[in-house]
Amino acid sequence: MYNKTNTIMNKEFLKMQKIAGLITESQIKAMLNENDSIDIDTEYNEVILNSDSGEYTSEIKEDGSLTFELIFDDEEDIAYMNDKDIWDDFAPEVFKKIANAGGDWYVDGDTVGVNTTLDKLKELFPTE
Repeated sequence: MYNKTNTIMNKEFLKMQKIAGLITESQIKAMLNENDSIDIDTEYNEVILNSDSGEYTSEIKEDGSLTFELIFDDEEDIAYMNDKDIWDDFAPEVFKKIANAGGDWYVDGDTVGVNTTLDKLKELFPTE
């Protein structure tokens, strides 16, 4: 819990530094190790989500929707946990970022996932 609180405090401090014009958004991301990005592969009709926790791939469906999933191998640990606790403990931070930006998260047994759209993902992780 200390690290989470410390990170929140650091983000607020860095936002104040940005407002004062002392640092840029890219410097903030580098300091917080927020290196999330997307690659859109039109040849294979998929999006690759890159983050510090790994690489996740989703097919782009006809309606522009995407689903990213992570399967974990801790079924004994989750036997007595509710879905919210499983999500909080096992979902990668990048999935949580997508969910907080309007994506729909879910838990299904030993799988955590998040549904979103290509447009929302582009807003969240602009490509250059």
